[in-house]
Amino acid sequence: MLLVSASQGTGVTELCEELERQYLLLDGNGELARRRALRLRSELLTLVREGIEQRLLRPLLDSPMFAQSLERFQSRTESPYRWAEEFVTQISGGGPGYELHKS
Repeated sequence: MLLVSASQGTGVTELCEELERQYLLLDGNGELARRRALRLRSELLTLVREGIEQRLLRPLLDSPMFAQSLERFQSRTESPYRWAEEFVTQISGGGPGYELHKS
């Protein structure tokens, strides 16, 4: 633990040295690169999700088809899980890898 006081001007040099030591340790053992890669992956997924929302979900939410589906969900005549699964299958070209509801 380091004691630092900016008003008294103590410990600042030691803090900077410790931060540099930690940086070199993380850089040297690959942890810094791993964390950067994880952060970049997370940022990329956020951008993809925002793009999907803009291009697919917003128009869907404004469609009459979606309003009718909501009525069927409320009356319990259609499963929202099955509907979502079918929707994703349609927009993804029917590829594997997405399943909300097991029949």
